[in-house]
Amino acid sequence: MIKMKRLLDVGIKKLEESILEMGSLASESVEFSIDSYLQGQDSSKEALKNSKAINSLNDDINELAFELIARYQPVASDLRFIKSCFEIAYTLSRFGRYSYDITLVTHEFGKLKKCDKSAVEKAGKHTVKMIDASLTAFKKRDAKANINIHNMDKKVDEIYKTFIAEIRASTKDEDIIITRGCSVSASLILRYVERIADHATYIAESVSYIKTAKKYRRR
Repeated sequence: MIKMKRLLDVGIKKLEESILEMGSLASESVEFSIDSYLQGQDSSKEALKNSKAINSLNDDINELAFELIARYQPVASDLRFIKSCFEIAYTLSRFGRYSYDITLVTHEFGKLKKCDKSAVEKAGKHTVKMIDASLTAFKKRDAKANINIHNMDKKVDEIYKTFIAEIRASTKDEDIIITRGCSVSASLILRYVERIADHATYIAESVSYIKTAKKYRRR
């Protein structure tokens, strides 16, 4: 029985390391896609490559998690941890997809050099901090970080809602195309960023579940 427990611990440690590796790549992918938009670069091919790499890690994590459950029949906190890893891995895979979607905006709209991209820059930086904070919470099993990350999410929501509220038609005929292109492109990206921020809170909620065995949903 002691030997079985030791082997389960080895598997859980490997699962944790895989989640952190996947999380690091996902965070870098989000930051990369936002920077590409801010610089007016079409990085869709690179983003798609990153998304596929993240999905590959997701598949590996799922296989390992299923194997640990089938082989060792974990209970209590071990089972909660493995179950949460399924959810966290899926969440991280969404980061890869949203990052790719963000780069498609530049691919389809062009560089948009004349656009005010400050809202996207602000929300993007804040969201990357949320992702990193949620991964740190996972590594430390810090259930208390859940509340802080949810509060951070409110800031991203505020940026998104404020931007949408400020969108209005241009009064200058020569600026109509530019203004609409800027508004639509930024709205799309801010929506993706806002969804990424939401998913970052889901990671924190999973950590809370690991520690407390209680499901936590603010939404």
